[in-house]
Order: sequence, then structure tokens, then C-alpha cells
Amino acid sequence: MDNSNRTSVLKPWIPAFFIMGLIYLFSSVPGAKIPRLFGFFDLVLLKGGHLTIYALLAAAINFGIQRSLQKISVLAWSAAVLYAITDEFHQSVVTGRGPSVWDVGIDAIGAALGLILLSYLISRRTQDPARREN
Repeated sequence: MDNSNRTSVLKPWIPAFFIMGLIYLFSSVPGAKIPRLFGFFDLVLLKGGHLTIYALLAAAINFGIQRSLQKISVLAWSAAVLYAITDEFHQSVVTGRGPSVWDVGIDAIGAALGLILLSYLISRRTQDPARREN
């Protein structure tokens, strides 16, 4: 495989790898260094962040899969959830952090929501103009 083929195969995966890197980076922050807000706001911000970042990750993985393997979104969702599980394992070795089954659940919901939204946006984009007006 020459360099141009490698580049064309890897290019669709750049967003997913970037998001995975961000998740890894944030998971590496020791518990004592995580800024805390006030109770409910802290919960909403942290769990909302989980939903959002895993929605983006699943969409980015789906983009990579669609461009290189032509597989369905179930594979993108599964890959995002698998990454969520490995992220929780990573947190188990970071000082002041620990794994959470609840976080994996929230991440799985975020991944599903991201793929549902992506599917909706794609279907709207591919509709013909006559159907969009009705």
C-alpha cells in the first residue's frame, strides 16, 4: 500500500482519534485537580460532558467506518462503548479517580444519541427538496 492509499484510509479516522485523545487527556487528570462547582451544577456539567463527548465520538467513529469499511452504526456505537469501558479502566489507575459503571451507561446513551442525531441529519440532508417542503 503506497502512502496516498494509507493517507486516504486514515484521514476519515482523524476526528475519532482526536476525540479519543481528548478523553484520555481528561481522564488522566488526578481527582484532586478536577475543578468542582456546586452540587447539581457539577453533576450536570460532568455528566453532560460525558453525553456530549461520547455522542461526538460515536459520530466520528461512524464517519471513519462509513468511509473505510461500509458498516452500520451499531459497530460505531459498540466501538464508542468499548472505548468508554477502557476509559473507566484507565481512570482506575489515576490517583483520586475510579471506574464507574454509571459513567459507561451515560457514555453509551450519549453515543446512541449522537448516532440518532447523525442519522436524522443525514436523512434530512438526503431528502429531495420537494419532500422537505411538505
